[in-house]
Amino acid sequence: MTRIILTRHGRTEWNTRKKIMGHKSIPLDETGVRQAQELGETLAKEKVHAIYSSPLSRAEDTAKEIARHHDLAPVIIPDVAERDYGEHTGVEVNDLTDEELEKIFHFKIKPKDGESVLEVADRAISFLKMILDQHKEETVVIVGHGTFNRLLLSHLFNWPLKDHRKVKQENCAITEIIIEDGKPRLVRLNDTSHLT
Repeated sequence: MTRIILTRHGRTEWNTRKKIMGHKSIPLDETGVRQAQELGETLAKEKVHAIYSSPLSRAEDTAKEIARHHDLAPVIIPDVAERDYGEHTGVEVNDLTDEELEKIFHFKIKPKDGESVLEVADRAISFLKMILDQHKEETVVIVGHGTFNRLLLSHLFNWPLKDHRKVKQENCAITEIIIEDGKPRLVRLNDTSHLT
């Protein structure tokens, strides 16, 4: 049995402004730092065998807050990074038409200098295989991003990729999955009850 605690990084200023971050390393804002601390305190009660993080600072700093309570250092994995939105990075979502949003977030469209949703899904699947191979009978924490996390969950539970944006992944929410005999069980999804 492998137990996965999946979380998203703490809040950033760009989150509040609804700007597309993608691969840009945006630091946690004051609220994001507090969220990461509260998440770390909550997960301090868990027996965690490994902590994996995206290399982007907002995720890595969140992972460090979790790691502080365990005798572990976060393992930085490039495959856990957020989708690269290419030319759309830095764009404010509120400034876009519904048609433009549909194009940016469509699961088959690859933005200029960026990645398609399918490419991110491939990264998530590859990473998940590694986790399941290396962490049998263990609990791992993964600190990722909105799109990455949604695609990981979509793969695990065979949810349609075209609907991946309907899966809620709030900042520092906890999603818990148990995988036993190759079958995943969702224990909790997008739980933010530990955050003030």
